[in-house]
Amino acid sequence: MEAIAHLRHLRVTPRKARRVVDLIRGKQAPEALAILKFARQGASDPVYKLLDSAIANARVKADKENTY
Repeated sequence: MEAIAHLRHLRVTPRKARRVVDLIRGKQAPEALAILKFARQGASDPVYKLLDSAIANARVKADKENTY
């Protein structure tokens, strides 16, 4: 299942945010959330919230597709 979540107006430089995203790229969602929970970078909290939102969006989308 593919879901999309957008994060706008983040006051972190793209290079610092990319460092955090590179930590979780290609990982399963629970593993990525665990990594972000204990990452010490400043951008890890907004990326954690973004990933959590994307997971929630995927659940809603999956529920919607199964009901019809």
